[in-house]
Amino acid sequence: MITGQVNEKLEAVIVLPVQGAPAITHQFDAVIDTGFSAFLTLPRTVSETLGLTIESTGLLVLADGSEIQTDICWVTVIWDGQAREVIADVFETEVLVGMGLMKGYELCAGIMPGGPVTLKPLDPAPSLTSQA
Repeated sequence: MITGQVNEKLEAVIVLPVQGAPAITHQFDAVIDTGFSAFLTLPRTVSETLGLTIESTGLLVLADGSEIQTDICWVTVIWDGQAREVIADVFETEVLVGMGLMKGYELCAGIMPGGPVTLKPLDPAPSLTSQA
């Protein structure tokens, strides 16, 4: 289980360990963004601190429908105690956790400053086999 807290701006925040080169783990406060369907965004300064290699560029569609160009890199995060390699969009933003990273987890947040945030793994989906 992953835990965090709602901040004064009513954002659900967790501490996200991210591995940089050479395998040094840094901890970042990461805001959960349920409107972001990808995995992770990182500010350019964080990607530079971690020594990440930019693999390509892409377009990211923002909530208002506008598009911005981002750099794209692979990064290792420690997610629920396990190392997991994910794609990160790098641009001038804060560390954001998207729905892609939270896939397979249940998010619960007490929406008030200091409220609890939990991410729990979902039980495997029940079998959908039909019986004739």
